[in-house]
Amino acid sequence: RPAKEILLTSMTTGAALIRTDPEVVDAWLARDEVGPIAAIFPAHSHHDHAIDVAYIANRTGARVFGSESTLNIARGGGVPEGQLERFRLFKPVEVGAFSVTVLPGRHEENPPPLAEYLTGWAPWVIEFRHRRY
Repeated sequence: RPAKEILLTSMTTGAALIRTDPEVVDAWLARDEVGPIAAIFPAHSHHDHAIDVAYIANRTGARVFGSESTLNIARGGGVPEGQLERFRLFKPVEVGAFSVTVLPGRHEENPPPLAEYLTGWAPWVIEFRHRRY
């Protein structure tokens, strides 16, 4: 059964249940400046980057590129395997008129007391280049 919610637990704040709000996501997708979505590249698998990935991919048919944990979040949301692709560092991916390259990057510092638990490398930084230039 596809997951519709994520339970977050924290040593500092307890537990919280988070979920996609379809009305909010649909309103953003309907904005004039948002065109067709061919691909989704979440920066990493933290909830604030990955919670809406499955909903958007299922609604738009966009391909999801990510780490194995990001792809597992998408799988939990019912995204078909044919839309999922494990990224490879430094290997450009062609998406429409763009070439997208995934590069390693560092996660920004977290405030205390979270910094003690959440420091380290984020999976990637993404470089977009229009192929015409």
